[in-house]
Amino acid sequence: SGYRGFSRRLLEAVDFDTFSSTGPSIVQELMFRAHVKGFRVKGLPIVFVDRTRGESTLTFKILVQSLLFVPRLRLRGW
Repeated sequence: SGYRGFSRRLLEAVDFDTFSSTGPSIVQELMFRAHVKGFRVKGLPIVFVDRTRGESTLTFKILVQSLLFVPRLRLRGW
């Protein structure tokens, strides 16, 4: 669903000025950096209700870019 919650401690520990991602992949970069800094990352179940109005802005291109972003982070040595 893309829903995430982050602790204040984590958000204060990362330097957002050094992020290289834009768009939806910023969440992946934040989760990756959280893991590298030793923070716990865990999933919490939510009840997702399908959209009743409007359309998603997620395109196939954005999806592919987001999927390829994580290996690039690892290669950079973050």
